[in-house]
Amino acid sequence: MTAAEYYDWWCYSGICPGEPTRPANLAVLRERLSAPGPSIIILWRLLLWSARQDETNYSPPTIIFGARERIADAARHVGAPRLAEHLTDSANPGVVPETHRELKKLLKQFVVRHKAELLADIARLGDPRAAPGFDKRRATRAVEKL
Repeated sequence: MTAAEYYDWWCYSGICPGEPTRPANLAVLRERLSAPGPSIIILWRLLLWSARQDETNYSPPTIIFGARERIADAARHVGAPRLAEHLTDSANPGVVPETHRELKKLLKQFVVRHKAELLADIARLGDPRAAPGFDKRRATRAVEKL
């Protein structure tokens, strides 16, 4: 299992679709998933948002109040303290966060440490991708409607 695979599972799981850094959505994720799950989802989403940016440039959502702090909490949880400081310490703009590559490596290590919990989430909540006739394009459209 990888962070990308867990994120992909979440996208089609139907468990609180939408922006994971919204307070209400994060509360549902924390209630339904194991402790490492929300951090993986939040940080993988951040990497997707930031994919076209420079390696140390991140694009968190700016219209969601408190999103930067929630992303910083997830970064601390997986062991990316410079990213957390970069997102929350505007008084110290010289902080260089972990690169996208470094963050992916930290997420990989984090997933390895919590693999059993993450697999238990999928087993407990089901994986719609494993259903006969699952169509990723149709499922993507359904998720986008939500």
